[in-house]
Amino acid sequence: LTHDVKNLLQSLDNLCFLAQSGDAAMQDALRRQLPQLAGRLRQTLGKLQSPEGVADGPGESSAQVMAGLWWSALRERFPQPWIDFAPLVGDAEAALPLALFDSVADNLLDNVRLKQQLAPGLRVRVSLDADSPALRVCDDGAAVPAPLAAELLARPVASHNGYGLGLYQAAQLAREAGFCLRLTDNAPGRVCFTLQRLEPVQ
Repeated sequence: LTHDVKNLLQSLDNLCFLAQSGDAAMQDALRRQLPQLAGRLRQTLGKLQSPEGVADGPGESSAQVMAGLWWSALRERFPQPWIDFAPLVGDAEAALPLALFDSVADNLLDNVRLKQQLAPGLRVRVSLDADSPALRVCDDGAAVPAPLAAELLARPVASHNGYGLGLYQAAQLAREAGFCLRLTDNAPGRVCFTLQRLEPVQ
């Protein structure tokens, strides 16, 4: 439920941003996303009203989604013009763990949104290899300071840039699902986080 509420809040933040733009394409995105958001709110309310069903039933962490559908939904949730989505690589029907990819993508893109507010010229590149599977989010802004980078995904850390508890929780969720979330590039003009399945131990 915490995951659901956090995702809903992040979606609302993005919708508020779109509502302020006045751009026609952005208004179209609002019309598409508002009914989806209302449906997600109804589902979350149902879980709150029947908590025993959440505890006893199959967890959302085990739910799977086809890569192509998830990729399209992510692009609709984040239509900001400074976010570039690369073409999907691999099998569009490959299965992805829904809760994990939602949590990691939302955390990464929400953190970059905060970073972009401090550096309006910043651009972001998001890519997905459905076969690995691997999700990568890269921005061309300032590098994460070395002391913060060393602890960022290993424990909760305080940061005015938005990095910290959310990414730590996403990294924990990734490990539980057999994935790894890492800061794979950290240089001025190229900061990349990568979520990828862990290789099985031989």
